[in-house]
Amino acid sequence: MHLSDFLDYKTLLASECVLGIVFAIVFAGLNRIFPQVRGAYPVALSFALVVPETIFRAMGGHVAPVISVLMANTLTLSSLIAMYEGILQFTGGPNRRWFLWFVAFCSFSVVYYDTEVHSNVAPCIISVSLVMALIRGFSAQALFRKSVRSTQRKTLQLFGLFLCAMGFISLRLAWNTYRDGLPTGMTEVSAEQAMMRATGMFYMAIAGLFFLVLTSRELASRRRVEVHRDALTGTFNRGGLELNLAIEMERSARSGNAFSIALIEVDQLGRILESEGRAGGNATLREAAEAIGGQLRGTDHIGRFSGDMFLLVLSQTVQTEALIVAERISNEVGKLKLLTGSEPLTLSVGITESAPGDAGGVMISRAEQALFLAKSEGRNCSRVVLAARADAAAPTGVSAVA
Repeated sequence: MHLSDFLDYKTLLASECVLGIVFAIVFAGLNRIFPQVRGAYPVALSFALVVPETIFRAMGGHVAPVISVLMANTLTLSSLIAMYEGILQFTGGPNRRWFLWFVAFCSFSVVYYDTEVHSNVAPCIISVSLVMALIRGFSAQALFRKSVRSTQRKTLQLFGLFLCAMGFISLRLAWNTYRDGLPTGMTEVSAEQAMMRATGMFYMAIAGLFFLVLTSRELASRRRVEVHRDALTGTFNRGGLELNLAIEMERSARSGNAFSIALIEVDQLGRILESEGRAGGNATLREAAEAIGGQLRGTDHIGRFSGDMFLLVLSQTVQTEALIVAERISNEVGKLKLLTGSEPLTLSVGITESAPGDAGGVMISRAEQALFLAKSEGRNCSRVVLAARADAAAPTGVSAVA
């Protein structure tokens, strides 16, 4: 007994319609509740288009073929292009949407001619199958390109491989139809059509689940980032700093390369708070954080350590290099006038370098000692305290910053 003997065409159409409605509601809800999720709306549209497509297919034999066949295939290709748009919004990259619409329009013309004028279904199957394979190929390409730089690499690659497999099935159908002509039973409700609908429903289910996994993981990743972000400055908060400091310490222990941290305080913040209030102080912190962050590398991290202080984690940076970074940052922040009138903002910076066996709290304590030295010596300067001199609190590599 063949597998197709267990498949009922009408049941498959109804199941496909229900599946389309469920996924359309799920992704439309995601788009409404979490508008930051990329690609959810076109994916919801893709599944929603399946509903009228199945209705037109169910009308086959009851209405003119130009209506049922043309509309069903138009909606099928439109649904695939909407899925491609959703994948592209999620992954980024060049958009070939208009090219695909042009190819789809050519296929619509073939379908119209061969149903209304020529009454030959085989060219319809060939043209639609080729376009379906092309759209799925472009979608797979976007997924593979994104997987190179994504934390969801395996999921993206599996999704891409699945789309490649579905594209191959479409190409095989086109080739078999071109070589052998119209398959037996394709012009009526039959086992062959039931198998095609089962394949389509399988594609919908797997594609929907893949995209749901991708969006769920992205939401979880965004949530983790938001938890560790300071609402005022957009930099890391204390928890995020501690996490990044621990990661950098593990990396340093494995590689043997030292790194540095710098504790920064804006010297004029107290006066700004007294004269302009909390709003003025907040504006100063935001502008200072942006100026400081603009001078850091992608591997460095900045966070709000306390109310008026920032902590920098400078990856693979020794204290002499950290002093240069501090001078560059101070020069950049000095260009900000903000609410201090003509007086430029200045920074007091305390720097320390990692030592074997260091703990995060110990490093921060040394940075606090160095910052205390910078403030006690008149501010607007950078001071260094190293592990070997921590007990004596002696500055090393002193660098005054104008």
